[in-house]
Amino acid sequence: MLFLSLSIEHRFRKFNTKLEDYLEHATRSVTGNIRSEKDLGFDSIKSFNRVYMMLCSSVISFNSAFGFSVLVLVSYVIVDLILNATLLAKLILNNPGYPAVALLVNVMVVARIVWMIFSITNFLKKKLQDHLNTLYEIDEHLKINWRQFSIPFKYFIFQNISTVGSITFNISIWIKRIGIVALHYNIIRYYGYYVITMNGFLMLSLSLSIEHRFRKFNTKLEDYLEHATRSVTGNIRSEKDLGFDSIKSFNRVYMMLCSSVISFNSAFGFSVLVLVSYVIVDLILNATLLAKLILNNPGFPAVALLVNVMVVARIVWMIFSISIPTMLAISCNGAMKAAKDVIGICNKYQNIIPRSSAKENDKIMREELYMLTIMSNCIRPFSAARFFTINQSMLGQIIGSIPPYFIFMLECLQRKKQI
Repeated sequence: MLFLSLSIEHRFRKFNTKLEDYLEHATRSVTGNIRSEKDLGFDSIKSFNRVYMMLCSSVISFNSAFGFSVLVLVSYVIVDLILNATLLAKLILNNPGYPAVALLVNVMVVARIVWMIFSITNFLKKKLQDHLNTLYEIDEHLKINWRQFSIPFKYFIFQNISTVGSITFNISIWIKRIGIVALHYNIIRYYGYYVITMNGFLMLSLSLSIEHRFRKFNTKLEDYLEHATRSVTGNIRSEKDLGFDSIKSFNRVYMMLCSSVISFNSAFGFSVLVLVSYVIVDLILNATLLAKLILNNPGFPAVALLVNVMVVARIVWMIFSISIPTMLAISCNGAMKAAKDVIGICNKYQNIIPRSSAKENDKIMREELYMLTIMSNCIRPFSAARFFTINQSMLGQIIGSIPPYFIFMLECLQRKKQI
C-alpha cells in the first residue's frame, strides 16, 4: 500500500512539472531551451485535464481497493503494540532478577522489543521513495511496456489465496483444539504472518522488475551495437526508437540500474533479514509439531482423520513458508545474472570492432564498452542488511539451521531418559 501511494505521489509531482513546463512554453513567459510538446507528451491543456482525471481516479480506486486494509493494518499495529507491551511488562515483572533469568526469557524480551519497532517502522519512506525514483528514471530511458509483465500479479493472486486458505484452515483446527476464546493470540500471530508474506511479495515484485529492466537493457544494448558495428543487415530499429544515442548513455543507465540494487538493499535489507528469520523459526516450530504428531501416534495411518489432515497441513505450510524466500532468492539471482550478461555482450562487440581501426568513433566505442564491463564486474549483489547475499545460498542457510536444533533436542531427550 505504501509502495502504491508513493507511486501515485510521484505521478502527481511529475504531472505538475510537465504542466508547468508546458504553460511556460505556451505563454512565452520565459525564453531559452524549453522542451517541445512532443518531449512533454502533451499537445493541449485538454490532454492535461484527461490525465489529471486519471490521477484522481487512481486515488479513488486506491481507496476502494485498500481502504479496509489500511483500517485493519492500523488496528493490527495498535493491538499488536498493546499485546507486546503487556507481555513485555509481564516477563520483566515476573522475573525480578531479570538479567540473571533463563536465556529464553531474555530472548523473548528482545524479540518483543524488535517486533514492536518493526511494527511501527516497517521500512523507511525516504529509502523506498529513493528506490522508486531511481526506477522511474530508468524507465524514462528503457520505455518498458509493463502491461506485458504479469508474473508478479499472478503470483500475488496465488499467494493471497494460499495464505488466506492456510490461515483459515489452521484457525479452524485451533478452534477445535483450544476453543474460540483462547484463539485471539493466534489470530494476531496469523495476521503478522500475512503482513510478512505481503511484504515478501512487494520485495519479490521489485526484484523481478529490476531483473526485467536489466534484460531490457541488454536487448537494447545488443540492438544498438548490431546497428553501430553494421554486423547485421535488415530492419533494425533506429537510435530514436531505442532511446539511446551513444554507448555513454547506456553507461549512465547501467549506473542507474546498479543504484537501484543499492537502494533496494537500503530499503528492504532489514525486511529480508526479518523474513528469513521468521521462516527459520516457522520451519522449526512446524517441524517440531509435525514430529510430535507422528511420535505420539505410532499407528499413524490408522489414527483419526484429523491427525492425518494436520500432518499434511503442516507439511504444506512448511513448503509454502520456504517458497517465499525461495522465489525472492531466484528473482534476485536472476537480476544479478542479467546484470553480468552485459560482460558477454561487451566482449562480443569489442572483438568485432577492428583493433587496427583509425576511426575515432571505434576507439571511443571500445573504451566505453570497456568501462561498461568494469561496471558490471563491480556491481553490488542483493543483500539482507549486509548479513548475507540474497541468492540460492540463502536457502542452504535456512535449511541448514534446522538440523542443529533437532540434534540439540534429541540430546536433551536422551539425557532426560537417562535421568
